[in-house]
Amino acid sequence: MKTPGFWPSRVDPRSLLLAPLGWLWCRLARDRLEAYRSGRKPSERLPVPVIVIGNVTVGGSGKTPLTHWLARRLKAEGWHPAVISRGYGARIEGEPRRVRPEDSAAEVGDEPLLLKRGLGEIEVIVHPQRALAGRKAMELGADVLLLDDGLQHLQLARDIEIAVVDGARGLGNGRCLPAGPLREPAQRLAEVDAV
Repeated sequence: MKTPGFWPSRVDPRSLLLAPLGWLWCRLARDRLEAYRSGRKPSERLPVPVIVIGNVTVGGSGKTPLTHWLARRLKAEGWHPAVISRGYGARIEGEPRRVRPEDSAAEVGDEPLLLKRGLGEIEVIVHPQRALAGRKAMELGADVLLLDDGLQHLQLARDIEIAVVDGARGLGNGRCLPAGPLREPAQRLAEVDAV
């Protein structure tokens, strides 16, 4: 993803012009999070641990490599992990899709395909409704679920949240979309289990 050149700067006129919209975005993101936390919006809890790997900024930050490492580590510790993902870039309709190494990125999304090809026997399941993907993974024997790029996907309850921050870009100018790269307020990082 090509990011706007003004996202690193707090004083760029374009960022300043968009700052009110960024404030509104942050406020709506915070209100949405509070609606899920308070129970006004329901989250589905699955009977296995759910570990979310995500970030508060748009763009790559290393989530997928961390998901890959964590899946391998859990497998080595005797767990039966599965990765669940939305499958960005793919058109997934109907039932959750079990990713196979021979699939194409158009079918399942590039990151799920990359994960599957690197994880071998560890299941990777894609569907926009991550709870459906999680149930499919459990049917296939998963006893722990890794939700790749799921920090803002609040419909599925989680047990552990891990936020990944790009060491070079950090949080950019610290503003929310469209004035900056944040998907939600930076204070969210203080609420996750690990950064």
